[in-house]
Amino acid sequence: MSTVRVWRLPQHQARATRVVLRLGTLCLVSAVSAAMLSTALGTPAVASTAHVRGSLQLAPGTIFVANAGVDNGGTGTGSVTEFSATQTGNVHPVATLSRGLNGPYGLAFDASGDLWVANNLSNTLVEYQKSDLAKASPTPSVTISSVPGDVLNSPAGIAFDSSGNLWVDNNSVDTVTEYTKAQLTRSGAPVPRVTITNEALFGQAGPYGVAVDPSGDLWVEGSPNDLTDAFCEYPRAQLAKSGTPAPRATISPGYQLWDLTFDSSGNAWVPNFYGNTLVEYPEAVLAEGGSPRPKLTILSPSKDPTLLDNPADLAFDHSGNLWLLNTGDQTLVEYTRAELTKSGSPMPVRIIAGSATGMNSASYLAIEP
Repeated sequence: MSTVRVWRLPQHQARATRVVLRLGTLCLVSAVSAAMLSTALGTPAVASTAHVRGSLQLAPGTIFVANAGVDNGGTGTGSVTEFSATQTGNVHPVATLSRGLNGPYGLAFDASGDLWVANNLSNTLVEYQKSDLAKASPTPSVTISSVPGDVLNSPAGIAFDSSGNLWVDNNSVDTVTEYTKAQLTRSGAPVPRVTITNEALFGQAGPYGVAVDPSGDLWVEGSPNDLTDAFCEYPRAQLAKSGTPAPRATISPGYQLWDLTFDSSGNAWVPNFYGNTLVEYPEAVLAEGGSPRPKLTILSPSKDPTLLDNPADLAFDHSGNLWLLNTGDQTLVEYTRAELTKSGSPMPVRIIAGSATGMNSASYLAIEP
């Protein structure tokens, strides 16, 4: 049996079990999947040369993947690997970021194209300026630390709203906090402007996913019990001050999930973490709450039944294509807009996987705006 690998110990046993079960097989899966996928994709087991960023300009649509990469002793720094939207197979990343990282989780771009990373192990948020991302080994320009009281504690998912304010899931203290655009301009330990609590949703395992829909409402994932997760909506009007506002709507899909995202029409796309499916909820049913029926469900293709393996995070690119990160076998796959118009088992147009990719305990992604 492979050794269980845990990059951090969550406060709540329910989510700890969920993470440990997957990471316990990660070493074995990665060794096997590299060879299998390279054969299936017709790519070499190891790419011939590594890409060096140097003075190369960052191309819109570049995909960034957070790799916690922490060993059994709970040490290590992790990395963020970058991939071109045109890459596929067992390929080297375009570049790898490591300075200033310590168990990186959530990723998000601000309106200027600067990349923000949530360091789950050091309780910090770091910013890489867009101009620095074109360098081979950039150093963060801003570091946000926690004030006394641990308001920034085990940060997981992060997302910007339309005003440039950053919302952060604090997994170990069961809160979602907001840092204003002005607070993010320099390093320090600012007090978040807003702190939202929701014991019914966050108390079991803390929030992991957060997203802002096209109308500006905040959606947060949580675990109301040991077996299922839910995600709730906070309208913009409820986000002006700290407290425990009642969500306008709570969706209980009946399964566990990690994160969610929205398309340009306001439809929610949600991976079923253990069910290995991807579902879409139309905007019209989200306001109703409860357990609505998905509009469509995406399954693994019959030629590769394991292609969807613990899907966790996802993001749309400029063309409306959807990139999905599978944490079970550490793969990054792309579905075209055309493939997402009806339920079925489409084959992703691109599959980035294998030992050359550098993905290691990958769990979140973001796409360069």
